[in-house]
Parts: sequence; structure tokens; C-alpha cells
Amino acid sequence: MDDIAQDFKYYEDPSDEYRDQEGTLLPLWTFQYGITRNLSVTALCWNNKYQDLFAVGLGSYNFSKQEGGMFLLYSLKNSAFPECIYHTTFGVQCLDIHPQHSYLVAVGFYDGCVAVYNLKEKEPHPVYKSTAKTGKHTDPVWQVRWQNDDMDNHHIFYSVSSDGRVVSWTLVKNELISTDVIRLSVNGAVTDGPNSAQLSSISHGTSFDFHKQIDNLFLVGTEEGKIHKCSKTYSSQFLETYDAHSMPVDAVKWNHFHPKIFISCSSDWSVKIWDHTINTPMFTFDLNAAVGDVAWSPYSSTVFAAVTTDRKFTACSLQDYVCVCPFVFKSAEFGSRRCLRSYF
Repeated sequence: MDDIAQDFKYYEDPSDEYRDQEGTLLPLWTFQYGITRNLSVTALCWNNKYQDLFAVGLGSYNFSKQEGGMFLLYSLKNSAFPECIYHTTFGVQCLDIHPQHSYLVAVGFYDGCVAVYNLKEKEPHPVYKSTAKTGKHTDPVWQVRWQNDDMDNHHIFYSVSSDGRVVSWTLVKNELISTDVIRLSVNGAVTDGPNSAQLSSISHGTSFDFHKQIDNLFLVGTEEGKIHKCSKTYSSQFLETYDAHSMPVDAVKWNHFHPKIFISCSSDWSVKIWDHTINTPMFTFDLNAAVGDVAWSPYSSTVFAAVTTDRKFTACSLQDYVCVCPFVFKSAEFGSRRCLRSYF
């Protein structure tokens, strides 16, 4: 497939000059594995160390038909067949590869379990898996994310679920130790005790992200459309609650470069950009379809991309947007009204 790889690196489409702002995305590789034909791709994650490798989670969004799932590892060098194949009892909903120890993969399942796979092991089973005894979630796990090791050098990852819990998982010897970091509720207060919450008050978590510089600070998105700002060390209440969206928050991401800025997207068709010190959005984008995911550019603080359920991919530069946007905001930091370009 060297010719395709060369196209990827060097090909320039001359017709792009005549498309104005409408670009084109051409497929280079298609990764197909026959057994997965009846499953949906539910998660993707690149390997930080080996940059040609990525992990794929497969399951089903039709929750009345849960017939197991799969976890695959592909290489760009061979799109014909996966490098590793793991069959799972329940559908995979999310996964994350450890940023330093690239052989460790955390996986969240539809049944509320989380597991850790060691790619060095030949056995097709996880080396760690949560159980009811160790505090597994009672609803689907929507996101898992590795964090820095603790003071005893134990690996740690976090998970969020529809059961309203954000849980820290520590890999200790041969078992997972769980700690509830925070519990979500609709009225904005944290519920008391693991079993005392009324079902009607539970807020269903959908996504979260940890601050890039402040280790204890993180955001949690919910099915009710709210975003909560929380701290690992202060679980008695939320630091802030944003009435962000009118439908579930599908993703929330801190900006890589600016410590105050985060972005959110929702099934209500919108993408919003926030300053976490202000409880109203600075920018709102209507994409005319439910937005499934959004991501900041790794090289620019003002560029982001989003995907929608009508199979469209949208990339936007805020530097271009503010040129024609009359929006200004008041910032105590600057002491005056300035446009977003000045802010970034």
C-alpha cells in the first residue's frame, strides 16, 4: 500500500482552489473485519507511542440487542486485518490507551463493567475487570480516561456512567480498587451515600475531561444538558454548573493551549465555546444536525472540528469567525470589552 501512503503524504488536489470554503475528504484506507459487520464502531483511540496503531471498540447502540462486542487493534501498515482481536461478552462503549504504558488499554462496557487489557499478554482476556463487589457501574460506561499514577506508582483511570457516578479505578496487584469521586444529581447537589439517592434525582453522566494544567479540575457532561465543573479533592458539591444544552452533552473538551477555555457539543445541534469563569457561552455554532463529537486542534487554540449525525465533518477557525462576528465580551482579566481573537 505504499502508493496510498505516498498520496497521503504528498498528493495535492488542484481542484481545491475552485471549491471556495468547501473542502473534500477522500478515504485512503478502509479497515474492515468480516465478523464485526453487525456491530457499530463505538470508540477510537490512537496509540501515543506507536503512532501507526489505533484501537477500535465495537458494540451496539441498539440497547435491546446486546449480543457482545469486540476490541480490535489496527495498524496503518495493514488495513486488511487487525493486529489484535479481543471478543467481549458485552458491547464496548469506550476505551483509552495509556499515554506512557502503551500496552495498557482501559475499556468500558454496556453492562457497567470496566476492564484493563494488557497487549503484552497472549491471553484474550482482561488482566483487570470490575465486579459488583468492587463497585462496577450499574449503567453503560460512556467514557474512560487514564490519569497520572498515584504516590505509590499505581496506575489510575477514571470512568463516567449513566448511573451518575464518576469513579476512580486503581490497579493494585491483581484487582481494581474503586473510589467514587463524585455523584451527579439533577438538582445540582451531590447525592449522599452510595445507595441513598432517589432514582429520580440521579443525573446521568455522558462525558468528562480533565484540565490540562490543573490536575484536580475536571468537567462532566450530562444527559440533561448540564455541564458540571468538579474537583477530585472536593466531592461534596460542584464548583460550577453550566446550563449548557437542551439535550444530552455528547462531548466536552478543555482547550490544549488556553487554560480557561473549553468546548462542548450536544444532540441539540450546537457546539458551544466557554470560559469556565463565565456561566454563559462565548460562542454558539448551529450545525443543523445532532453533534456526536468535537475536538480541538492539537496545533492551534482557535481551530476545532466536529462530526454530525448527517455524516458531515465540520472544521472551523475562530480567527476567521471573529472577523465577521460582532460578538464581544467583558473580561475582568482584560478590564475591557474585547473580541475572542484578542482573548486567544
